[in-house]
Amino acid sequence: MSECSDKLEDFKFCMSLKSLHPEQKRDAWIKRKAEWWAARRLEKSSENVWEARKEPLQNWPPAIQSNVEQHGEAIA
Repeated sequence: MSECSDKLEDFKFCMSLKSLHPEQKRDAWIKRKAEWWAARRLEKSSENVWEARKEPLQNWPPAIQSNVEQHGEAIA
Protein backbone atom coordinates (compact mmCIF):
# COMPACT_ATOMS: atom_id res chain seq x y z
CA MET A 1 0.00 0.00 0.00
CA SER A 2 2.91 2.37 0.58
CA GLU A 3 3.56 2.81 -3.15
CA CYS A 4 -0.02 4.06 -3.54
CA SER A 5 -0.15 6.37 -0.52
CA ASP A 6 1.26 9.37 -2.41
CA LYS A 7 -1.29 8.89 -5.17
CA LEU A 8 -4.08 8.59 -2.63
CA GLU A 9 -2.97 11.83 -0.97
CA ASP A 10 -2.90 13.53 -4.38
CA PHE A 11 -6.43 12.29 -5.06
CA LYS A 12 -7.69 13.52 -1.69
CA PHE A 13 -6.06 16.90 -2.32
CA CYS A 14 -7.66 17.11 -5.75
CA MET A 15 -11.07 16.31 -4.31
CA SER A 16 -10.62 18.98 -1.63
CA LEU A 17 -10.23 21.62 -4.35
CA LYS A 18 -13.67 21.02 -5.86
CA SER A 19 -15.47 23.65 -3.78
CA LEU A 20 -12.80 26.35 -4.09
CA HIS A 21 -12.84 29.37 -6.37
CA PRO A 22 -10.56 28.87 -9.44
CA GLU A 23 -8.01 31.37 -8.11
CA GLN A 24 -7.96 29.61 -4.72
CA LYS A 25 -7.50 26.27 -6.52
CA ARG A 26 -4.51 27.67 -8.39
CA ASP A 27 -2.94 29.08 -5.22
CA ALA A 28 -3.48 25.82 -3.33
CA TRP A 29 -1.98 23.80 -6.19
CA ILE A 30 1.08 26.10 -6.42
CA LYS A 31 1.59 25.85 -2.66
CA ARG A 32 1.33 22.04 -2.72
CA LYS A 33 3.82 21.75 -5.60
CA ALA A 34 6.22 24.13 -3.85
CA GLU A 35 6.04 22.03 -0.68
CA TRP A 36 6.59 18.85 -2.74
CA TRP A 37 9.70 20.28 -4.44
CA ALA A 38 11.07 21.60 -1.13
CA ALA A 39 10.64 18.18 0.50
CA ARG A 40 12.25 16.49 -2.50
CA ARG A 41 15.29 18.78 -2.32
CA LEU A 42 15.72 18.07 1.40
CA GLU A 43 15.48 14.28 1.05
CA LYS A 44 18.49 12.15 0.23
CA SER A 45 19.28 11.88 -3.43
CA SER A 46 21.57 9.73 -5.53
CA GLU A 47 23.09 12.99 -6.73
CA ASN A 48 24.48 13.60 -3.23
CA VAL A 49 27.17 10.94 -3.67
CA TRP A 50 28.78 12.61 -6.67
CA GLU A 51 31.31 15.39 -6.46
CA ALA A 52 31.47 17.97 -9.19
CA ARG A 53 34.56 17.51 -11.31
CA LYS A 54 36.74 20.62 -11.46
CA GLU A 55 38.79 19.52 -14.48
CA PRO A 56 37.95 17.20 -17.37
CA LEU A 57 39.35 13.68 -17.28
CA GLN A 58 42.62 13.19 -19.09
CA ASN A 59 42.42 11.19 -22.34
CA TRP A 60 38.66 10.76 -22.08
CA PRO A 61 37.03 9.46 -24.11
CA PRO A 62 39.87 7.14 -25.06
CA ALA A 63 41.05 7.22 -28.66
CA ILE A 64 39.62 4.49 -30.85
CA GLN A 65 42.29 2.09 -32.03
CA SER A 66 42.12 0.50 -35.43
CA ASN A 67 41.78 -3.27 -35.75
CA VAL A 68 45.43 -3.52 -36.85
CA GLU A 69 46.62 -1.72 -33.73
CA GLN A 70 44.47 -3.86 -31.45
CA HIS A 71 45.28 -7.29 -32.89
CA GLY A 72 48.47 -6.69 -34.84
CA GLU A 73 47.01 -7.99 -38.10
CA ALA A 74 44.77 -6.77 -40.86
CA ILE A 75 41.43 -8.41 -41.49
CA ALA A 76 40.89 -9.29 -45.12
